[in-house]
Amino acid sequence: MLATQWGFYFGCSAGVPLAVASPSCPRGGGPSGRPDTQQESNSARNRAPRTAAPALGPSARTFPKVAWGYNYGVWVRPLIAVLALAGLADAFYFTFAYYGRIKKARWVPEILCAREGSNCVTVVQTPYARVFGVPNSLLGVVYYLLLIVWAVAAPPVSAMGWILIAASAGTVILGFYLIYALRRKLYIDCPFCYAAHTINALLLILLILANRS
Repeated sequence: MLATQWGFYFGCSAGVPLAVASPSCPRGGGPSGRPDTQQESNSARNRAPRTAAPALGPSARTFPKVAWGYNYGVWVRPLIAVLALAGLADAFYFTFAYYGRIKKARWVPEILCAREGSNCVTVVQTPYARVFGVPNSLLGVVYYLLLIVWAVAAPPVSAMGWILIAASAGTVILGFYLIYALRRKLYIDCPFCYAAHTINALLLILLILANRS
């Protein structure tokens, strides 16, 4: 009897297997019945199946996506068409002025050089108005018409788009030269001329964006 009690005491206090201790020994390994957390965690770790971590190949790795493929054509092409229409109106005005068809055009405000003898009308009578032998504005009419047709009917990717980019870059370079002539050679302020050059610069930027989409 005494041996059984001593076995119960030492078995419960020392954490020996329950087969050695008394049947009345509390389960858990301690005299108060508390579980031996370190021993149980070690045994659970030993019982858990060990599986090798899967190797991550190139297809399994994920990287943040960069939005390089944004479709600018959704809003760029309509804007190109609108600016080309404004440029076409400006080119028609200078073409009419070049051929002497502007006679007190009261439908255009006087501040925009709509009178015979005004600065803007005087510009078309200089050699700078026909750099390539024909009126610059007449070439502008053809250019803006092509832009409108391309913006409305051309496929998203076409060789015409790159041709128009080259032509647009030429108009911007020519515009810098003509502005220099206005300011340093002719000493004339021409609002319509400045408007046309601004439109051409914006069109070049929009054409590049449209051909990237």
